Amino acid sequence: MKIFAALILISSFALAPTAMARQSTDRAQAIEDQVTDLQNRLQLTEEQQALVEPILRAQLETSRAIMEDYGFSPGTSGGNVDRRKMRSMSKELEPGRKQAERDLAEVLTDEQMDQYRDIQDERRARMRNDIKRRMGR
Repeated sequence: MKIFAALILISSFALAPTAMARQSTDRAQAIEDQVTDLQNRLQLTEEQQALVEPILRAQLETSRAIMEDYGFSPGTSGGNVDRRKMRSMSKELEPGRKQAERDLAEVLTDEQMDQYRDIQDERRARMRNDIKRRMGR
């Protein structure tokens, strides 16, 4: 019995790096998908793509890290999240969002910025609905 328990323990440690690598790959792919979606929807020029991509990646990675700190990540329920916790998370997300908007405003046309804001509004609404659904509201 002790040998069996030891084998389970050892195999769980052996599989942990694989699971972490898969999670990291999934996270990277999700960010890549969002960046590609924005590039397509905003119809960025090659020059704009080169300037916008690092801005978007940094903002998305920061936002995802903050959301994960609050228990939200793709495929999770976010646990028991109350309004206070949601407000706190929103406050932490706000500076990164505003900085990304300032940086993007220097690269995008006015029309592209309007489209970017609309896309972000869509994503926030979708996220709110997902959170409400997961919380059973």
